[in-house]
Amino acid sequence: MERNQRVRPTAAVERSRVAREMRDVVGLNLSVMIGLADGAVPLAAHRNERSAEALRILGDTSRQAMGELRRVLGVLREEQEGGGYSARSPGAVTRPRWARG
Repeated sequence: MERNQRVRPTAAVERSRVAREMRDVVGLNLSVMIGLADGAVPLAAHRNERSAEALRILGDTSRQAMGELRRVLGVLREEQEGGGYSARSPGAVTRPRWARG
């Protein structure tokens, strides 16, 4: 077996491992940030606090980062899975009922 043929599967396995780690660590933390920010917006707005806009920006920025994370994970997994990121996307965040305004 040629060296290149042995290295390719090893590299694909490593990319998949890195993708799982990123999904687990970064995806979870971004999901928490989104939930907290989205939950705090109605509370701040109800109290007429100026922080509501900052919290909205935090939630939007976190969602944008989650989209970028999904894109990067797709690239990492594309070769191994044959064309696309098919695992459950991290950050498919659904706001809890209390956070929906």
